[in-house]
Amino acid sequence: MAKIKDVAQYAGVSTSSISRYLNAPDTLKAETRRKIQEAVERLNYSPSPIARSLRTKSTSTLAFIIPSLSNLYYVDIFTALHSAATARGYTVNLLTTDYDPGILRKYLSELPQQSVDGIIIAFLDNDDVIDDIRAAGAQAPVVLLTSTPNRQDFSSVFVDAWEGEMRATEHLIEKGCRRIAFVGGARNGPTLEKLRGFESAMRRHGLTIDPAMCYFEHNHFTTGFWAIREFIAKDKMPDGVVCATDDIAMGCAKYLIRSGYKVPEDVKVIGFNGITLINTYEPSISSMRHPIEATAEEVLQLICVKSQHPGAKHQQVTLHTTLVVNRSTDLNAPERFPME
Repeated sequence: MAKIKDVAQYAGVSTSSISRYLNAPDTLKAETRRKIQEAVERLNYSPSPIARSLRTKSTSTLAFIIPSLSNLYYVDIFTALHSAATARGYTVNLLTTDYDPGILRKYLSELPQQSVDGIIIAFLDNDDVIDDIRAAGAQAPVVLLTSTPNRQDFSSVFVDAWEGEMRATEHLIEKGCRRIAFVGGARNGPTLEKLRGFESAMRRHGLTIDPAMCYFEHNHFTTGFWAIREFIAKDKMPDGVVCATDDIAMGCAKYLIRSGYKVPEDVKVIGFNGITLINTYEPSISSMRHPIEATAEEVLQLICVKSQHPGAKHQQVTLHTTLVVNRSTDLNAPERFPME
């Protein structure tokens, strides 16, 4: 296997010129770059990733911290992020907290010492850990994926959950629903923003917000299942259900059908995120689709800027959701399989 000194000898340049070619090629003359490129190709030279990381102080590794894999949205966003990162030469390490702030604090205290090139934190920027995130950001590039407005002291991709859930609620109102329930995940920032959107739409249309028709639990398929069971037990049956995630919406639809209700004729159900499975479920789930691929690209762009220019000003990117009408709210909605 060719070594750096072999490439230098073949090209007729110094080994330091080879290092500059690998790490900062623009600092070399065009003719020198041409000679080295020819030598690299002829000798089939491949630099050691470990040695290169020691020279550049870069590991080409990103940490992606999420609440849980029980919400299938995080599977989709990780898949998109992994694909986009691989195309840029990065490896993504996935870390989950299971909604435990203590685990998040542990990650934030340890990751900067592991020489990661960046830390991406997804929807975990609650106020009780924001100082820990800020401390980690002083040592390593941090980018937030968030639904909390006005995180101006971080670079972030902001998904407007309040606007999205307000639009989801208005969709059910437009479909004739008046007794509308809200089923959320854990009572964290994203869920509370979605609840605000739900309440805004209900108040705007003069509809009653019944606390007994608001149910919260960790984002999981069973959350929707148990929410509908509780509504039935309390004789608080809604004619529409706004859900914080698609997983929850699928659970709601499952228990409704199991209990003899028709979806959407008796009860309409809408989710949030637009995960891959919404079109394959029966009935297909209406949702507020989050632009997952665009999110991955924007997050990576921000992390690259922070990594290459640590002193750069924080940037905020805002993304919006799009209503996808499927058969859980409209019996005449078109089939959308395969994914459209």
